Amino acid sequence: VKGDQLYGLSITKDHIRKSGIAVVVEGEFDLISSYQAGVTNVVAIKGSALTEAQIRLIKRFAERLVLALDKDVAGDAASRRGIELADQAGLEIRVVDIPSGKDPDEAARETTTRLPLLTSAIARFGTSEAFAKKKVSDEVLPQLSKIVNPIVQAHYVKLLATKLEINEEKVSEALKNIKPQLGFTKKTLAVAPTPRTHTELIEEMILALVIQAADPPAALNLVSEQIDPSDLTDGVIRRIFMSLIDYLSAHEKLDVNELARGLSPELMPTLDRVYLIDLAQAGAGKYWEQEIRRTTSLLKQDSLRRKISGLATEVTAAEKRSDEASLKELNTQLNTATTALKRLS
Repeated sequence: VKGDQLYGLSITKDHIRKSGIAVVVEGEFDLISSYQAGVTNVVAIKGSALTEAQIRLIKRFAERLVLALDKDVAGDAASRRGIELADQAGLEIRVVDIPSGKDPDEAARETTTRLPLLTSAIARFGTSEAFAKKKVSDEVLPQLSKIVNPIVQAHYVKLLATKLEINEEKVSEALKNIKPQLGFTKKTLAVAPTPRTHTELIEEMILALVIQAADPPAALNLVSEQIDPSDLTDGVIRRIFMSLIDYLSAHEKLDVNELARGLSPELMPTLDRVYLIDLAQAGAGKYWEQEIRRTTSLLKQDSLRRKISGLATEVTAAEKRSDEASLKELNTQLNTATTALKRLS
């Protein structure tokens, strides 16, 4: 099974055992180039996420794990889970930031960090705005809460505070509010949040793709080519979307903090949630545009299906009333909607 294998381990296991360190890269070509550059204690996971089986294999030969992954890959949800599994297995974890032209071994010696997600989170979100700092802290603090040793934990609290340019006491206060994740028991009485529908999730994703875009006005124009607020089913998302349209019609750039100040308090939890959606896998540039076109197409298809369903019901009612005038108009609308749906499907 692909997820159980480590590419190159049969060749590099002796080097890994001797050094006690396994340098993990993403793919076969990364491994080959690293090995040729002299990094012989290297394996490839053929993807972005470590599995339990791969971690067990690594632990047979090494106690220290160095992840030499792309920033986006190191920060995606699947990789975070792999890092947690490795930590639970007792492996010492380092993540390296590889500048252009440097091999993993050189980068590992110069830029390792015990807090795996900090470099990735800052690279993806930045630290210039309050919302960006919130996104970084929301991603990193749960990892800090799992560090048992108080001295080690205090060290990384100070590091995070320095990186975010905020008071260390504020980081400590936020850390205290992180609730430990406990296993499920029959005594758990917490009510699960209301699950959102597939359409609502798509709507949130579209809003996130606009708000988090490098060029929000351009992203909004792409969205508007396909849909308008009437296609949105979630009333809160619709109100935020309309406020965003109004804001960008009056401003050349998006200041999320300023946008937030103009929203009603009941809209803020949704804006926070949308702004914190991890879009690392959306890519950038043309890939971001492709993701916008893909998600807006899906939403438009959902909107057209709802419209077709409603029109079909009205057609049936008009037939029972023998209302020929209404029937003709409804059938015209039905054909138009059906044709549009076929074009998108």
